[in-house]
Amino acid sequence: MAVMRKCCFCWDLRIGGIVLGVFSAIFSLASIAYCTWMIVEMEIQNWRGRPVVQNYYQKRLEDEIILYRLISEIILGIGIFVHIAIFISSILLISGAKKEKRNRIVPYLIFQWFGIIGTALYCFFHGSTSVKEGRSQQGTITIVVGCIYIVFAFYFWFCVLALYQTIRDNQRHNPRVPQHQQERHAAYSPV
Repeated sequence: MAVMRKCCFCWDLRIGGIVLGVFSAIFSLASIAYCTWMIVEMEIQNWRGRPVVQNYYQKRLEDEIILYRLISEIILGIGIFVHIAIFISSILLISGAKKEKRNRIVPYLIFQWFGIIGTALYCFFHGSTSVKEGRSQQGTITIVVGCIYIVFAFYFWFCVLALYQTIRDNQRHNPRVPQHQQERHAAYSPV
């Protein structure tokens, strides 16, 4: 039984899967560009040079900021590869929704989880780094926007899961036997 019958409360699941696949592919390309841009920006900030440290506490804070930036760059680097996988799985989702092939939908369901987890980690580290650097408004906005994205991503993931379940249930109740196999079985039928 499918989790839901309509995508976004108005579209058929098949059409919703195609639309979500297109939006996800576009968002993945934008995320790849954003992750690359953020890594370049962080490296530029690291190359600008460090201010003269006046005491132990400022040095410790500077070391923590460097560590947070390093962790953020690692998460962004992993994010690039995850979003490439999400882009490919989005194309498979579009194909699977059009042709009602549930096996093409599975990669999207898997890689979307990686994207959700990666977004949560990135928003936490980038937001906390911004707060430590004295940009608390930017850090708060990053965390809030990340949380909103995660809520929508969960809902859209459930829409695609419902599409997968609907295709699976339809294939169970209406198995499609290829035409050449029906003729072969008819020749050996005892009836």
